[in-house]
Amino acid sequence: MRRIAANLNWHEESVRRVLRRFNRDGLDGLRPQPRPGRLGLERLLTDEALTAALELARQSPQLFGLTQPVWTSKALANVAYQRELLSFPVTGKRLRRMLERQGYSWKSVKAWLISPDPRYEEKRRASNG
Repeated sequence: MRRIAANLNWHEESVRRVLRRFNRDGLDGLRPQPRPGRLGLERLLTDEALTAALELARQSPQLFGLTQPVWTSKALANVAYQRELLSFPVTGKRLRRMLERQGYSWKSVKAWLISPDPRYEEKRRASNG
């Protein structure tokens, strides 16, 4: 074992682990193993939290004391955390990525806001040609 470790420039314990995995699993034991680590934030996001954040995106940011008429991802992330819809603070960029991994593009989420103007649909159709 020492000679193998020396030839590979590995620690002896690493050689032992690889040999044990090989003896137990054959060639499959030599494949790279997933590294332990923290869960990605997306995995910590529950379906309920995602649904609540998406429902929040359908409301006007002005209802929550913001001056802008359309959500920014940063503002949506902050308000969702303040209202305890998200159990951890995230950046706007992270929130966009989390939504995109769930199948929602930020462009479409941003466009969900419904104007209180009764002629909104008429004006929107006219501006789109």
